Amino acid sequence: LCSLIRLENGIGHLEFAPDPAQYVQCEAVGHEVRFVVRFCPYGAMWNPAKGACDRPIETATDPCRGQADGTRRQYGLTCVTYWECQGQVSTPQCCPSGQSFNSATSMCEVNAACTDACPANSTDFSTPAPFCPYILSPVGPEYYRIVETTQITDVRCPDGEVFSILCTCIAGAATPTVSADLSINFDNSTIEDASGNRYFVRRWPDPAFFTYPNQQMARFIGVNYLIVPGLANQDFRDSFATNLVFTPSGSIPNSQVLLHNGPDNDPLGPTVKISIMDSATLGMLDVTFLVVTQNDVMPTPIVLTVPKSGPLDVRMSYNGTEVVAEVYSGGSSVASGTRMTTGQIPLRVGGFNIGGGACLGCNNFIGTMDCSIPMTAMFDMCLPSPAASIVTMLSTPATTTPAPSFLALPNPTPADADVLYLCPYSASAMGPGFFSLGGVDVPCPTGTQFSTINCGCTVLVSGAMAGCSTFLNATFDSTLNATIDNSANKLFLEDVFITYVNNMGIFNGIFSEVKVPGFANLEFGDNFTFSITFQNTASTVSPNTNVVGNGYLGLGTTSLGVKLQDAGSGNMNIQFELRTVNSGLIELTLTGSKTSLWTATLNYNSPDVTASINDGMGTVLSTSATATGPTLPLQRGRVVCSKKLACGSANLFEQERETEWNILSTTYSALSLQQDE
Repeated sequence: LCSLIRLENGIGHLEFAPDPAQYVQCEAVGHEVRFVVRFCPYGAMWNPAKGACDRPIETATDPCRGQADGTRRQYGLTCVTYWECQGQVSTPQCCPSGQSFNSATSMCEVNAACTDACPANSTDFSTPAPFCPYILSPVGPEYYRIVETTQITDVRCPDGEVFSILCTCIAGAATPTVSADLSINFDNSTIEDASGNRYFVRRWPDPAFFTYPNQQMARFIGVNYLIVPGLANQDFRDSFATNLVFTPSGSIPNSQVLLHNGPDNDPLGPTVKISIMDSATLGMLDVTFLVVTQNDVMPTPIVLTVPKSGPLDVRMSYNGTEVVAEVYSGGSSVASGTRMTTGQIPLRVGGFNIGGGACLGCNNFIGTMDCSIPMTAMFDMCLPSPAASIVTMLSTPATTTPAPSFLALPNPTPADADVLYLCPYSASAMGPGFFSLGGVDVPCPTGTQFSTINCGCTVLVSGAMAGCSTFLNATFDSTLNATIDNSANKLFLEDVFITYVNNMGIFNGIFSEVKVPGFANLEFGDNFTFSITFQNTASTVSPNTNVVGNGYLGLGTTSLGVKLQDAGSGNMNIQFELRTVNSGLIELTLTGSKTSLWTATLNYNSPDVTASINDGMGTVLSTSATATGPTLPLQRGRVVCSKKLACGSANLFEQERETEWNILSTTYSALSLQQDE
């Protein structure tokens, strides 16, 4: 219902058809839009033309129009109220004390259980409530925003108060509950993310290397570790916290890593890391905590020396101004340290690693580790330190207009749902280069486009479609003998058994593949275009030969992909797969030459699904279907390009997407894979 209207400052209103004395209030809360049905003040009705509560005589939906005088009907505001038609206009009435209105008889009857009093007469409904000059601030629920011609000021409410849609600060909890983005659950032979985000957790080199002393612990023997591919390129910005419980084992003459975000032997090193090593003092252990920010001249770790006996609970956090390191044993703090720094945490292209390995100078951990809630939790959405006010100067004059007017609610004390925290801007119908502020379209600075997740204009990445930026540009580099991302995102690519010749990648059809860990659990929504250019070199195309897809090792079926199959007579079937929440599996098949260089394109703009192939020589074929609902999330897998073919170029353009692995990152709207035979 609420999807049918546009929200202004997070609030919208609709007519409630069953009862004209009520209306629907839609409220944006986080990523959800919730609704509540409210009564207009006593004696008022909802006027759809004005979008406000109004006198019944002013409304075109008054049920008394055309009715005889004296006609009565239920008025559910209280047990004593009812409507009576007078001059074809609804007039509010009340039963005598000790009675209630019976809708079956349209009469007042004795009812000792009815103790409601007759409401006081309402104010002049023709005068809407005064416009609130403040709007909800994206900084946090304890701030409100003042929009002026040349600047925007976010003002903080008094301690313990939050801003309300009633245009004032009210008592309330300003700091929301922060939930874990990643929480690894060791449940005997199963290792899964228990946070609710369902990140895929990879056991390296094989699940057989892991043993479990009990349901809460896993044993690390110096060769095994965990990788979370979906957290590759995780943008921790300037707020991050993590903790885990471990028990070391044996002598530790060299540094062992508990966790880090550095890729394989990257000379830049990780920007988040916790490691351990035997102290110079017998029986003691040095625990090293490292957070690197963009403003650090050089990495500056915090080293805490603690007794070498487990289990030890290590905790590290950064709030934009201070890094805090703590070690607990038996529930009590045994050591802590801090250092001051500022700036955001730079991205690293490797998947998040637990147990060490796979980074320059890293040695694998030996011992046991507990990674279940609440002992190990990685957060990236903590609130920054509060400021009294934040002033943002505008290069383009700001403009705002009042939200739809509505009368004050009968109950002056707002419910929890009345306290909102959301972006005051919305996407503009004029295109991605604009945002809407109070119904006015404002242009973004040159070279930027509006991002709903960042609540502002963000720098564009070059792309092949108008309004779409390139999320990934993967190329085969013969000099580096590697598949690299040339886009501004510098995503980490995992290539296996690829031969590089003249900046081309040759796939052997057995083990060759390119994986993009950062696409684990990526959601594509219901509006995107995907295309890939490839050339098959196999004489026989086996069934289900995968060109590109998002399934992983049988952990779930592909929800987006292209497959090939021999069709005889020198042809092959090019099969497009799309799975949506509402329509399930959609398969579209086109047949073309087995040796041609094809560009295969799939467009989904709900409800229309279109597939086409083009050989660049004049042959263009297409087919279509219908579907609704967002594309199912990636099945805990990664975009893969492999299997008996040489990949040409692939482009996946999406106009709307969300990622579970990086909710706070820029909302990119295009993905391109460029891979040549």
